[in-house]
Amino acid sequence: MSKPKFCLLRIFKRIHYQMKMNKKNTFFTLYILGLSLIITSCYYGNEEDLFANIECRTEGLSYQQDIRPIIANNCLVCHSAAANLGNVNLQNYEDLIPYINDGSLLGSIKHEPGLAPMPENSTKIDECSISQIEGWIDEGFPNN
Repeated sequence: MSKPKFCLLRIFKRIHYQMKMNKKNTFFTLYILGLSLIITSCYYGNEEDLFANIECRTEGLSYQQDIRPIIANNCLVCHSAAANLGNVNLQNYEDLIPYINDGSLLGSIKHEPGLAPMPENSTKIDECSISQIEGWIDEGFPNN
């Protein structure tokens, strides 16, 4: 971000110099100034629009490398062995199995009707992470 500010500062200095030297080109100078402001302006977009073309791998996933980090980042604040909120512990692979088998793990993170939407009082887990958990479950949820 410092580079655009630096470039913009150089443009302003150059425009100021040109205006001092040649007052006839004021329109041209203002045009360049406006163009530079447009080029260096900021763009704010949402993550899904900006990174929509990034592939989401949903096959051949590993519990340790792919699924556990998703669970750790989104679930263990409330559902670890220490917190155990709602009497739900998702700390280890073995702890997940009952919630996978009854469909409540996937259903709650997908915000399906009849299940408590998780994470509770927070934004929904991103679609790629949900798809990865679903793909891992569809492949028999291997403990690898």
